[in-house]
Amino acid sequence: MTVPSIGEPRGILEIFVPGLFLLTNGILAAYFLPGNDASAKAVIDHITASAGLSFIVAIAMGYCLGVALRLLRTSSADRWSGFCLRLLGRLPFFHRSARFAIKGDKFPYPRIFARRVEELPEPAQVVYRDTWCPRPGQVPPLQHFDLLKQFISTIDERAAKEMYAAEALCRYVANSFYAILASLGAVTTTLVLRHTTPLIALTAPAVIYFLALLVISFNFRFLRMYEAETVFALAYRYHTTLQPLLHLAPNEPLPNAPTLPQIPNRITIHVHHH
Repeated sequence: MTVPSIGEPRGILEIFVPGLFLLTNGILAAYFLPGNDASAKAVIDHITASAGLSFIVAIAMGYCLGVALRLLRTSSADRWSGFCLRLLGRLPFFHRSARFAIKGDKFPYPRIFARRVEELPEPAQVVYRDTWCPRPGQVPPLQHFDLLKQFISTIDERAAKEMYAAEALCRYVANSFYAILASLGAVTTTLVLRHTTPLIALTAPAVIYFLALLVISFNFRFLRMYEAETVFALAYRYHTTLQPLLHLAPNEPLPNAPTLPQIPNRITIHVHHH
């Protein structure tokens, strides 16, 4: 029996943990919401008093919220992180941060990689031209990146797990970012409505969530870059194997692939009359 963990195939924690976090903060904000009648608080108290009922509600609603968060796009959090890095790059001591946030350069960041490979040895530049960006002067689309990952997965199973772990970590952090953002909105709304009687139970989480959002906003692009760099490093390792695969003609079979029998264009059915 394998214990579910983040980054493992079909790991439920990547979905369940952000959903449970959002559910907990939603209940906390609703409990202290001004004007909340005694019956609503009694329902919350009844659920939290029973361990079995709390477990059922946490599993069901936490998983549903986690699935909803999972459907949000990772690219939105990535664009926001790039925007924050561009703002940070205007400061004197953080101007190098803007190198990783070129405006309009989307994942897998071909323009950023084009600059970075200039600082690498010549073999890495050859891999960039032949494998990562095989058509000169043309931005490699996301579909080419996904195709490259598929080819690497067929070559090495361990490399496939490594790429999946990097991708799953980015998705988990993005889901957590959205969960923290929604939780901060719920807690802040309750605090604003209770402006006469602020609660430490809500103020402390609001400050912590705000700081967490700042940390993620200024670092998520680097985590996303790590995902792309992982694939680039594997492409460098298997360059000689990937190059013929990426330069196949449209109707050319894969190397060492079995030849399928030709299917005739017309099938004639003979009917015998008895």
